[in-house]
Amino acid sequence: MFDLKKTKINRGITTKFFLYLFKTLRVIFFFAFLIAVFYFIYGFMADNFPLELAEPILFSAFFSFSCFLLFFNLAFFFDDALRRSKVINGDIENNDINLADFLSINAATRVKKAINFAKKKKIEVNSSILLYFLLNNKNRKIDFILNRLLISKKLLLSRAKESMLYTKDINEGTGLSYDLTSIILEAAKASIRRKGFYIKTADILSALSKIEPNFKELLRRSKLKKEDIDNINYWQEHLLRRVSENKKWWHKDNLSKFGSVARDWACGFTPTLDKYSTDLTELVQRLGFVEIIGHENERAQVERILIRDNDNNVLLVGDDGVGRFSIVRAIAERSYLNQSLPELNNKRFVEIDMNSILTSSSTIDEVEIILDTCLREASCAGNVILVLSNFDNYLSDGNIAAKADISSLIAPYLKFSEFKFIAVTSYNGLHKYIERKPQILSFFEKIEVKESSKDETILILEREIPFLECKYNIFITYPAILKIIELCDKYIHDNPFPKKAITLLNDVCVYANSKKEKIVLDKHVEEIISEKTEIPVGKITADERDTLLNLEDLIHKRIINQVEAVNEVAASLRRARSGIKTKNGPMGSFLFLGPTGVGKTETAKALAEVYFGSETKMIRFDMSEFQTVEDVKRFIGDGNNPGLLTTDVQENPFSLILFDEIEKAHPNILNLFLQVLDEGIITDSMGRKIDFSNTIIISTSNAGYQIILNAIKENKPMDSIKQDILDYVFKQGLFRPEFINRFDATVIFKALTKENLLQIAELRFKKLQQNLLRKQINLNVPHKVKMQIVELSYNPEFGAREMRRVIQDKVENALAKAFLANQIKEGDTISINENFEITVLKRDYEE
Repeated sequence: MFDLKKTKINRGITTKFFLYLFKTLRVIFFFAFLIAVFYFIYGFMADNFPLELAEPILFSAFFSFSCFLLFFNLAFFFDDALRRSKVINGDIENNDINLADFLSINAATRVKKAINFAKKKKIEVNSSILLYFLLNNKNRKIDFILNRLLISKKLLLSRAKESMLYTKDINEGTGLSYDLTSIILEAAKASIRRKGFYIKTADILSALSKIEPNFKELLRRSKLKKEDIDNINYWQEHLLRRVSENKKWWHKDNLSKFGSVARDWACGFTPTLDKYSTDLTELVQRLGFVEIIGHENERAQVERILIRDNDNNVLLVGDDGVGRFSIVRAIAERSYLNQSLPELNNKRFVEIDMNSILTSSSTIDEVEIILDTCLREASCAGNVILVLSNFDNYLSDGNIAAKADISSLIAPYLKFSEFKFIAVTSYNGLHKYIERKPQILSFFEKIEVKESSKDETILILEREIPFLECKYNIFITYPAILKIIELCDKYIHDNPFPKKAITLLNDVCVYANSKKEKIVLDKHVEEIISEKTEIPVGKITADERDTLLNLEDLIHKRIINQVEAVNEVAASLRRARSGIKTKNGPMGSFLFLGPTGVGKTETAKALAEVYFGSETKMIRFDMSEFQTVEDVKRFIGDGNNPGLLTTDVQENPFSLILFDEIEKAHPNILNLFLQVLDEGIITDSMGRKIDFSNTIIISTSNAGYQIILNAIKENKPMDSIKQDILDYVFKQGLFRPEFINRFDATVIFKALTKENLLQIAELRFKKLQQNLLRKQINLNVPHKVKMQIVELSYNPEFGAREMRRVIQDKVENALAKAFLANQIKEGDTISINENFEITVLKRDYEE
């Protein structure tokens, strides 16, 4: 139900004039008071001030101040009492509840104007009318949302005005019409989602983003979702709430931030610990209180463990950048503000600085003495909780990089209930080093810290944005935030959320500032990601579009025949770059089967040059070098050495990977390919996630080539032998069916005919002619010579590979001898005959 007339807020709308009047008078009398005080002080200090004016001026000052207090209280009364709406609670979909009771004064004012307009026009209130009156007045909250989304308020207002007399609001799910009650109900739900108490103008805007046709269309064109309105609404309300709470300095929580006198006097002194540590509690007080987002369950777990009588030591395990230390900071803040568990309140959280201890000591004995003193002071103080980062670095068993072994020193203290210890480590450190010391691990309760979710990371970025905007004098748009999350998730795998998103946000701000641009857009994020990864990100350029559309023709400039292979590769690239790829693996993965010399490797080279920009973008492995179990370590690395494959892909994520003679690789390596082809990600021996999603993988094999050669002798069609070859490789155990099925396509390269060889000969001679042109020499190669080269090269078993040797022996050697004999000079036009003799046809100058 919605009836604005039956609400107290409607009375507030009618008396709003008095609110503005009182606010205006409040300002006037305040300035009058200041002027009177200033004039009195100035006159009193002057020598010729008439004393008879002192009394009227003082009276004016007191009168102005009294009026200021009066109108201040009257304005406060109207603002606080008359405007106060009912708090949203209970079942808002109950028909007996009047939703108008939950409207704020500003929201009710806009809705009333829309209702009056509709009555005047004798129509029902629709979403366009409501949107028009929502936007027609200045509203900072709505401006905040639209500006962050880069949506023009002026454009949206004009479109709403044009359509408000004939808009029909239809629910796409039910097919029923929306009325005003339905719209306000959606706004109430939006308020509940942001944990609000009233329906505000921004909540109505959120509701209209799902209903009003013009608004929906603008969101669609901007590639935004209705949920984005809710997110920004929550963001600004959260900011306003924090600002409002911080202004109320008299509240208990704010007074707690100033600390108290002698809170630590009842505890023991820790002079040595203070020298070799960082007091996190003091750091929190000095640097300010930061809202910690996410990891609420992990924080609560740590607090419960720390108050135990026994087994009260915590081991925080997680990847660098997931927010392990932010959990410690959050507990330190809560303890300082008396918001934690009673047993933890007013505790000191102190991080041991092991590097300082090590650098100030000349021997291991000195290190042990200092550390033992620090541990003893912490245990006796009664209010200290110790924290140690990179705990695994100080356990030497199996850890070559260990700086010291503190396990025997710290073990006795871990048994005491008075001694509380938080150790921070990574998964790699846990498995490789800490688990090798089970006696130490048994003293700890392990808590795993996972990376933040995408939604939590957005909140963390929103927390950072005001500082960055102030620092760089820029404006960060919401689409840029969404693009950071999207591209981090897709292209950056060596760091977790939120670290990688925060780093990218900072990089984008620096980049935009260096370009003298005041607004950070999603294109800036794409440019930074492209620069970091060398992967084309963002909209397809005109040149790239032409390349993708004409990929087959471009490849066929180097590859003769093999139409099926070229078509398959080109199609996979177009799918991947257009963003319609349906699987998580590489952009394309292909198994090329066929005899040697038919163009399998040359196709890979041509693709690398045409699409990736250069043949140097091709990572090539001869799999005959990886035939043993030990070679697997060379491939993906071991504990101390990086892998050949993983390192190359880490450094060149946008590339073509060629595995030559894949059938010769060890079966364990083929098993690794199953994950790469399926998921597009593999974890190397160093714990890094290597991303193959922006690569094309091509594997070549000569397996079953005899079947192709026999088919040529029997004049059997090439298209009919694919299944015969697959049956052969399965029978021989060269490949398993699940391995073959992981590829996007298995392509049979056909044996080359003499006509194909003639075309290849023309390509090779064209390349030779281009080389000679650099020396200003023109080479004519008659058709008969090309045919002779074909006859000398033709061998179905070796394809075009023999042609390279024939051209080298017959043509290039003859040219080399002619050069050395000074028979050919710059500016000559030469020809070669069927006996492969060089003849000068034309010389530009006479000797």
